[in-house]
Amino acid sequence: MALRIHPASVSSLEIDNRDKGKTIVLLRFTDGFTSQATLQGNPWRDVAGRVTSLENQSPDPDRPHTPDLPAEDHGHTGDITASRKIKELLTPLDEPLPKSGPPPFVWKNSLYLEWFSTTKGRVVLEATDFQSSLGEAAWTMTPEEEIDTREQAQEAMEKFMSQLGDLEASRSEVDRMTEGKDELDEFEWEKLMKHSDQVTDRYMELLDKYGDDDDTIDQLMGWKKPTEDNEPPEHSAETYEIEWPDEDDLDDDWMETPTHPLRTMAEELLDQMGSRKDSFENDEMSDLWFSVANIGAKLAGAMSGYHGDGTFDDNGFAIAQLKRVLALINEATPTMQRLKPDQLPELLKIRHEIIDLQQSLRRRS
Repeated sequence: MALRIHPASVSSLEIDNRDKGKTIVLLRFTDGFTSQATLQGNPWRDVAGRVTSLENQSPDPDRPHTPDLPAEDHGHTGDITASRKIKELLTPLDEPLPKSGPPPFVWKNSLYLEWFSTTKGRVVLEATDFQSSLGEAAWTMTPEEEIDTREQAQEAMEKFMSQLGDLEASRSEVDRMTEGKDELDEFEWEKLMKHSDQVTDRYMELLDKYGDDDDTIDQLMGWKKPTEDNEPPEHSAETYEIEWPDEDDLDDDWMETPTHPLRTMAEELLDQMGSRKDSFENDEMSDLWFSVANIGAKLAGAMSGYHGDGTFDDNGFAIAQLKRVLALINEATPTMQRLKPDQLPELLKIRHEIIDLQQSLRRRS
């Protein structure tokens, strides 16, 4: 996903486009850190050809700068404007929305700052609480140049998307790999999951940028319409009858799904982490809480084919999923050791049990 800059961490910024074809973005953060990005390309017409200064009206002095953002950066402009129209709800977040009709809102100008870094990928800052001040214009962008600027931003986005992987090649490889097979091994499952990750990463990146612009998302995802006339195919209405088993033939626990001990361990660890609300008081604790929650969710997926007798529907699938859980655990371990050392043994115990389970499943495969 994009490297997002929290608007409250920025005290002020400048967009300098006095030299046509070159844009310098200078960010000043509340903790004293500064970052300057020298970019090829121009911003949108409203801030093109001049120095635009923006001051945050509600900065947070306790919020640190984005740690992955370098002090000096280079790349290409994306969409950069101080007049992007967005809807802002008038109903406070702690109040319920109206039961009928759309919620009340107002249109507001917002800052949208996007560039494509040579080292960090897509970088984005969105904000509504910045007061802008326009310097004297060194040059004026024509309507034709504005169209060209937006096309270049689109091309930069497409180039960035291509770096997330070649979906067509990946899809073809998966099709060849799975053709005629009823069961996959752990390595084939890994390839299938990797392809799924590429599709998800691309879609989430596009959803983050284009929102509900389905046409643009479909185009950049390479998705085709159901039919040539863009109408969904007709389906005949059919009625299906479900044959339920006779109640006399069922045990009391026939609907119960067996729970693997690893899932229980992950749930207990999350309980020990404290409430989600308390974790939000600290950014690092919030990230750690979500990491542990994600570990539990991924474990639930890996254990979805578990039977109470210790067997699985698909050993290869379970092993491949467990590899991903191990990666999440390894990523969370240093932070857990620093912030929640008392819970570290439980996390390491889960890792040990996963490794043992993988070895056991491999012996059965």
